[in-house]
Amino acid sequence: MFGEGKRQFDFQSNNHMSLKSTHEHILYWTSIGWDVLHGHGSQGIYVLGAPKSGTNWLCHLLSGILGIPILEAWKMRLPALHPCVYHMHRFIPLNPIRKRTIYIMRDGRDALVSHYFAMVRDPPNWRRRAERYIGRHLTIEGIREALPDIIHFLQTNRHASVDWRTHIETWQRHRERYLMIRYEDMLADPAGELSRTIEDLTGKRPDAELVRSVVQLHDFRNVTKRERGLADNNEFMRKGIQGDWRNYFSGEAARKFNEYAGHLLIELGYESDPDWALNVPE
Repeated sequence: MFGEGKRQFDFQSNNHMSLKSTHEHILYWTSIGWDVLHGHGSQGIYVLGAPKSGTNWLCHLLSGILGIPILEAWKMRLPALHPCVYHMHRFIPLNPIRKRTIYIMRDGRDALVSHYFAMVRDPPNWRRRAERYIGRHLTIEGIREALPDIIHFLQTNRHASVDWRTHIETWQRHRERYLMIRYEDMLADPAGELSRTIEDLTGKRPDAELVRSVVQLHDFRNVTKRERGLADNNEFMRKGIQGDWRNYFSGEAARKFNEYAGHLLIELGYESDPDWALNVPE
């Protein structure tokens, strides 16, 4: 009897989540459809990147500086019929959209580690995809052992977006049509990178004091009440640093990632040669 009730509860919960997700999905793409129809007349801005590349942070910064809201479908009852900051992981192959899109890039190894911790936090029915694929439970403590298999899993999973390599290679084919900003440069000089990018986007230099105050408002320390590098693996904003992959990659994970996308690490300047993988301890 208990098991029967549990299965019924799971079905009802999953069904509720499915309906809610479908409703949000419709609102999200209907809002973007409105923006597409307005084409050149829209002031909407698109933030595009592979998952866990800093897209959420950049959306909040741009929203604060430009004074337009982030499209948050889970808070809406009707589509947004006004310009927004649109948070994207998927490409929209339309030139009027591309010219209003900022592509944010991050070292794929750091994005992988951040993605792993996000999957550990995921609702069970989402997380189980990865667990079925790799044949083990995802745990915080098991990241080092699981990462080699997760590298393969993310190449086949299309739940939120394409994998990091495919995402970068798609951007490379059309790079001249996008503005690009690096997550690592944002960490080093958020005000400078934002000012440069907004000027390239709008033709106007944003007010320096406004940029400074928005950057301060959304600084990792202010939002999390933690110093950068001090992890809380249960939070969306987990650590806020670059190079964290070194704390979790085994030699096997390094070799797997090098086979998967080592050429891109070199092309993008994250590594100078493929021998980086040989220096990662087992």
